[in-house]
Amino acid sequence: MPEELIIALITNASLLFAMVFVYSVLMVGTAESQSILGKTGIGLVLGLIGVLLMINRWELLPGTIFDARSVLLAISGLFFGFIPAVVAVVVTAIYRAFIGGDGVFAGISVIFASAGIGLLWRYFRGGDKRLDRMGWGELFIFATIVQLSTLILLMFLPSTLRLSVLSTVALPTLVIFIPAIVLLGRLMVFKRSYETRLAQLEESENRYRAIFKNDHTAMVVFDPKDGQIIDANPAAERMYQVEAGALKTKCFRAINKLSEETYRRHIRKTEHYENAHFFFQHARTNELPRSLETFCCPVIIDETSYIFAIIHDISQKRQLEEELQQIQKIESIGKLAGGVAHDYNNMLMVISGYTDLSLEQVAPDTLVHKYLLEIRSATKRTAGITKQLLTFARRQPTRPRALNVNAHIVGLLNMLHRLIGDGVELSWNPAQTNWNVYIDPTQLDQILINLTLNARDALPAQKGRISITTDTIGPDHPRRKELNLKNPTADYFLLEVTDDGCGIDPLILDNIFEPFYTTKDVGSGTGLGLPTVHGIVEQNNGHISLKTERNKGTSFRICLPRTTVMAEGEITTKERAGGSTGSERILFCEDEDMILELGRQFLVKEGYRVLTASDPAAAVKIATGEKKGLDLLITDIAMPGMRGEELFRHIHKSHLNLKCVFISGYPQDSKEMEFSTGACSVHFLQKPFSRDALLRIVREALESREANP
Repeated sequence: MPEELIIALITNASLLFAMVFVYSVLMVGTAESQSILGKTGIGLVLGLIGVLLMINRWELLPGTIFDARSVLLAISGLFFGFIPAVVAVVVTAIYRAFIGGDGVFAGISVIFASAGIGLLWRYFRGGDKRLDRMGWGELFIFATIVQLSTLILLMFLPSTLRLSVLSTVALPTLVIFIPAIVLLGRLMVFKRSYETRLAQLEESENRYRAIFKNDHTAMVVFDPKDGQIIDANPAAERMYQVEAGALKTKCFRAINKLSEETYRRHIRKTEHYENAHFFFQHARTNELPRSLETFCCPVIIDETSYIFAIIHDISQKRQLEEELQQIQKIESIGKLAGGVAHDYNNMLMVISGYTDLSLEQVAPDTLVHKYLLEIRSATKRTAGITKQLLTFARRQPTRPRALNVNAHIVGLLNMLHRLIGDGVELSWNPAQTNWNVYIDPTQLDQILINLTLNARDALPAQKGRISITTDTIGPDHPRRKELNLKNPTADYFLLEVTDDGCGIDPLILDNIFEPFYTTKDVGSGTGLGLPTVHGIVEQNNGHISLKTERNKGTSFRICLPRTTVMAEGEITTKERAGGSTGSERILFCEDEDMILELGRQFLVKEGYRVLTASDPAAAVKIATGEKKGLDLLITDIAMPGMRGEELFRHIHKSHLNLKCVFISGYPQDSKEMEFSTGACSVHFLQKPFSRDALLRIVREALESREANP
């Protein structure tokens, strides 16, 4: 092989490898992602390499040159795409034409053919995205086709040169240029595959870095050996209330309250995939410890083992669990209270009933009369305590009625004093005029208790002043506009609870009536007090508003619609005397003998004819043998052998006009009666009841038009 050819081949090989450098530096991304200007620039560089190849040529004969431009342009068409290949073709063709000579036409034909084969191969291969799958075999076939085409195009040389040139270049073309295309192609494939994988890796890293950075869940990566945190996302920094990057200076062991032994045990289990889930606590600045739940797994970063931890703040979840347990405790207390209330109310009724009968037998100016009044007063207060216990335990059914609010609050003041403690002064400022409202007394208890306790908790060190004020709001009252009442003309009764505590932050005013929302320390509040008050007020067509000022106090204003119905206990002596007597036949069934005898005496003194039965079986027997007919059945609900409603349905079959009054020491029975009897109007009397209450409801039942089915 001539020395000139060897030098030319070495120089051409160097220039061809320069093409790989061009591919690495200039081809950022895929060929399709390049701009037209960028593609043109790449084509010019490739064309310049082609020109350099022709400058460092082996000149066989004057005007007939041999170089590696077919390799260059074939690879350009295959890997660089249409625009770079076309620009390179134009540049190299122009220079070949400039050189001139007898082989100019054949040389230009080789330029176009080599680039065209590369572009066609690229097109049928599926474009730029699938080139990194080209193997050695495919590249060998491609190179063979390119070089055979080059030899065929040499047939365009003048006949005097054709045989001489072919015999000289055929062997180098097939032996050198085919392997050159294969090697360059594999190098380009490798480079392209490497760039693709690098781009994918970078994309994956950016994606997961974005997840790590933007996720609202706290995430940290730390060294299991010394616990040093090497990375933490912004959510973790927010949770631990530190500045950006500050967590990387801390140790994971230092930000939790696990013992050293427990911490090491969790880390060992995590490293061996035995356990990746544990709980711990941490304390933020000026805050109580917060409960955290952590999920961990080992990860390898730069050939070093670390632990990746996802941390959830479950303090609110734990608080809700504690609140649920508290609610379950209250429910258990309610069940116990309901059972105790039955027997307790029975005894209270016997005491109060016989006290009333004794008072009628004693002169008002005697000392015994005074003692009996004290017994009756104590009995009423004891009954009120039972009722308040049932209210706390949520066992008292909702039964709205006309209520004198001022009188009711007076009966509640002693308990409120005990609830708020000795360090708080409680003042009571009643309205000068008594108006009634239509509400369940237990609901009014809940309003007062919740608002008073809320006011107490707002006082610094639970020391200060709370005032309870009532007022009547008529159409012309000066505060009417301030209270923003729903009905502009209706009368309202105002209940106002005011404290001189810390006030409420204006930023949270929109949230204070949301269930479970609380600003108190964990374990100090349920977040149910104000929502309960709001719900009761709305249920009773009332209006709630507040006025608050930081460090000066808060005033909650409850406005309830006025009712003109007289409250229980306000019935005049004339009305009572004129409406309680009768001569109807009454069957009284009660399993407590003392109450049975007491009720009989109440009714007989008013002229009623009373038959008594101490159990349902006896009542059925009496009703079956009663030929004159029965007008009214008074029955306890909870009795052995048969419940009161079942007894009523059984007797009603033979006494079609029979009316019924149900009595019970279980407060929830009043609601159950509305469903179990199907009555349009259920007559129910809660124990303990007074003589006047019994006589009044008996008269109401007897005079009611509908017969209970």
